Amino acid sequence: MERYQYPFQSHYITIEGVRIHYVDEGQGDPVLMVHGQPTWSYLWRNIIPVVARSHRAIALDLMGFGLSDKPQDRQYSFDEHTRILREFIEALELKNLTLVLHDWGGPIGLEYAVYHQENVKKLVLLNTLATVDFKLPWVFKAAFRSPFLSDFLVRRLNVFGLLAFRFGVRHSLSKQALQNYREPHPTYASRKGVAQFPRLIPASPRDATYAPIKAISQALASFPIPTLFLFSDGDPVTARIDARPVIEGMPNARLAVVKDAGHFLQEDQPEEVARNILEFLDETEPSPTSTPHVSTDE
Repeated sequence: MERYQYPFQSHYITIEGVRIHYVDEGQGDPVLMVHGQPTWSYLWRNIIPVVARSHRAIALDLMGFGLSDKPQDRQYSFDEHTRILREFIEALELKNLTLVLHDWGGPIGLEYAVYHQENVKKLVLLNTLATVDFKLPWVFKAAFRSPFLSDFLVRRLNVFGLLAFRFGVRHSLSKQALQNYREPHPTYASRKGVAQFPRLIPASPRDATYAPIKAISQALASFPIPTLFLFSDGDPVTARIDARPVIEGMPNARLAVVKDAGHFLQEDQPEEVARNILEFLDETEPSPTSTPHVSTDE
């Protein structure tokens, strides 16, 4: 993948007829990184080498994103994404797994973590949470949840791809990095998955994702597996979600705040993010009765 300045070997596996792209570096217990909207595994390019020094670092492209297939006959539903991730984990026989999840990778990966706790060793959530406790701005609803308008704005004009890295980072990306994010989605057809994610947000009980995401959120209250929340101080997305009651209610959770970073904290503070993840991976597992705490990284 030289054209992407992404120095990892590409691997592919077919799940439910969809060719899924992933990278697989290093050895040891597996650490699976799942991206969100509107990115792909390129998001983890600065994190993978650090994790791969002592672990098996894996990052996939979700269906419809990056170098994975972008089928036009799929609905890109929450169920499809979670099912493909589960079958991906099973196909690669990933055991004693740590999940590192960002944005929509959060709810998708949390569905696996909640219902397959016997196979999850640790969990890292970056600017994400599975919750139905928030309100969407009316402008967002009008622009990105309306089938006709979002089809025009996201699929025709690529507005989401153009704006995400303008408002989602504190530090400007290089022209090369911006091109690398956008290049896998050059056409109307290739943006079907990108356009669908905003429509999956559980804004009301009528939404198909509301019940499954609410169930995941409720399950987190007693989720026993060591969990690190990495939230940035300048994320406009998680600023609308009060995650502290969830974190404080989880028996083995903590929050670390990454300063001077936007929604894509892997771009703004890659060294800090990698350090936090690696230190968490290398920790001895705490007692189930340990007290959650909040820390702020300088």
